[in-house]
Amino acid sequence: MLATQRHQQILSLLDNKGTMRTVDLADTFHVTHETIRRDLLSLSDEGLLTRIHGGACSLSYNLLETTVNFALGETKKFDGSLLLK
Repeated sequence: MLATQRHQQILSLLDNKGTMRTVDLADTFHVTHETIRRDLLSLSDEGLLTRIHGGACSLSYNLLETTVNFALGETKKFDGSLLLK
C-alpha cells in the first residue's frame, strides 16, 4: 500500500472512530509503529489531524468532552470543568 492510500484510510478511520492508537493503526495496516508515527506527523503537519499521546484524533473530535480509552485500557471521563475554575 502506498503512503498516500494509507493516509486516506487513516483519516477515514479517524473520522469514523474519533481516535486511534498508534499500535492499533500499525496492526491495521501491517506496518511498523515508526511508519505510523511518520504518517501521523505528516498528516498533522498538513493540518488534517491532531496528534495526541499514543495516537491521533480527527479534527472534529472534541477532546474536552469525551471518553478517552487510551491508558491501560481504562475508560475515563474528562469534561474540561476543571479548566473553567
